[in-house]
Formats: sequence, C-alpha cells, structure tokens
Amino acid sequence: MPAVSPAGHGGGAGGAATLVTLVEFTVPVLPVGKGRPRHTRTGHVYTPTATRVAEAQIAAAYLHVARPARVTPAPKGVPVSLAIRAVFPTPGSWARWRHERAAHGAYPHTARPDADNIAKTVLDALNGVAWHDDAQVSAVTVTKVYGPGPLLEITVRHYPAPTR
Repeated sequence: MPAVSPAGHGGGAGGAATLVTLVEFTVPVLPVGKGRPRHTRTGHVYTPTATRVAEAQIAAAYLHVARPARVTPAPKGVPVSLAIRAVFPTPGSWARWRHERAAHGAYPHTARPDADNIAKTVLDALNGVAWHDDAQVSAVTVTKVYGPGPLLEITVRHYPAPTR
C-alpha cells in the first residue's frame, strides 16, 4: 500500500519534534538479486536484463508514490534508512495448510537470491531517485518470506540532516 508521511518523533532539543519523511511502496515483481556485470567479447560491460528491468520497476514505483507527495531526493548529508520485505511465491508442491500459513509470513525464504543481492538491486534502483548518493544509506534491513507474492515492500526513511 503506497504511503508518504512526515513522521514526527520527539526527543529533539527543547522537546521539539524531529521530522522524518517516510515513503512506503510495493512493487509487484519477483525479488531479483543484483546480477554480476557481464562482458562482451569487445570488452563492453553491461548489467543483465533481469536486473535492469527490476531496477526500472522499483524506481518507477517509488516515483509513482513520491512525486504526487512532492517528496524530493534526500540531499547530500541527510541520512536514509531502507527496509525491504521480499515476498516470494510458495512452491506449488506445498500442502494447502502450508500455503495458508505462508500467506501470513510464517515461513522465511532461505533460497536464492541472497538478501544482500536483493538489497543491492534496490539500492542501485533508488540511487539518484530517493537519495543523492547511496553512501547516505545508514541502515538496511532485508526480510525474505514466502507469501502471496511475488512482491517487494519497501520503506524509505529520510532523517533530518545532522546539526552542529
């Protein structure tokens, strides 16, 4: 479910609230790990098609939610955190009761793609779109589960720039 909200958190100097920009969106795509760069015989380096397509879908889904809410990319120096929930379809060989439990996220996904490669795909897709440089990303959480998928649920948080 797409959502954009400024979330106020108290505890700042003098009890003032600190605003955090929160962008939540879902991408109906099979979670793909970042593919290794490929080389042609002439030495040209390119990104595999499946990775490029997934990155384009993630960036488009973010912009679909962020543009109407006038959320701009986090400028340099603004910390960003990222939460990714990768939902994989259940295997057809599973019993019905297992499919029903998986619909509630009861089974972690332990097969490929690796969580770090899923994170790389999302980080590269949102670099320059949700933040200026991926060095700003200070925290990444990836959860892989079986469920009614495939899909990616992504939450991006822009924190206020640190002050002196």
